[in-house]
Amino acid sequence: MEKFREYELIQNEEHLTEVEVDIETGEEVAEMIKQIVASDVATICMEHTSKMEHCLLDLDIPYERQQESIYVNRPTPAQAAELITEHCTYDLSSYILIFLFAECECKLEQVVFRKKPEWHVGNYLQEEGVVLTMLEDDAAFFIGATSEERVNAFVKIMDERMDKKQVPVIERLIDAPKQFDLPDDFLEEQKLPLNVHFKKVSGELLATPPLFKKSLEVEHLDKMVAEPIVAAILPGDCEDILEKLEIEYRTEMKMLITASIEAEKRFEFLDKLHKESILGNIYLFYGKEPKIQFERQERTSLLKKIFTPPAIVNFSLEEEAKALVLTFDGEIAAVFEG
Repeated sequence: MEKFREYELIQNEEHLTEVEVDIETGEEVAEMIKQIVASDVATICMEHTSKMEHCLLDLDIPYERQQESIYVNRPTPAQAAELITEHCTYDLSSYILIFLFAECECKLEQVVFRKKPEWHVGNYLQEEGVVLTMLEDDAAFFIGATSEERVNAFVKIMDERMDKKQVPVIERLIDAPKQFDLPDDFLEEQKLPLNVHFKKVSGELLATPPLFKKSLEVEHLDKMVAEPIVAAILPGDCEDILEKLEIEYRTEMKMLITASIEAEKRFEFLDKLHKESILGNIYLFYGKEPKIQFERQERTSLLKKIFTPPAIVNFSLEEEAKALVLTFDGEIAAVFEG
């Protein structure tokens, strides 16, 4: 149990039960786990490793990478069975979290790491969910939930499934909320305007921007705000992107301010910007032109000149206007509503 607690993989498990495994081969363990989870898998979360990523690509299973984790939401029963078999047989990841009945919910939280507070996206169980956790080289697995009653109820189901009884549990899997609040402490650290200036500020999780491949988030970003992009603000080293796409822009305090983005260029524009956002905030404005002020940032060292934008962007929005900022190394889309 102590080994499991070191991982802190799930933030709101109120009750946890350890189940010892008395069979030897990985193939046998995989068959047992597949029998237990049946067709109730909502999310599978694993450690990001190159071997795990290659496995998913080989199996043609859609996934998202976020920070040091890989998520597979709504896998088919066949896909879930493949991933369970791969984990139990080849140890491609140091852990696997199998969320049953309800998707894993991701929330932004501040944690202390090496005595220093930092922002982290944590995994949370929904009230209706149960999670089965397996660790590397461990002769046990763990069943967790937000209440002891729910764990005990699932243990009963597990025993019946192990006896090869068909146990209907739910008619449908439960979606996880996609949006989460962005506290002022986070916004301030990311050099963004605070909540008080807007009708609503929310965040959505994005996959880690790829360096060389196409972004997997373009369609997601395109649908987050349907209105036309009336302007965008980018760091000065993005000139090549704008010139290649033939997008008009002007320069102010070494930041690039674009004209409106034509509909036919929108997808390619968003793809390139998501990749660039790993180095700094990217600002997209929708519906109506924003009011913008730039505040110069000191960049004394070489590293600061590379990773710190030359200016902080302070903006305000008219009623019904929106802004989307790619922030947190491109892993969060912050939406501001005027």
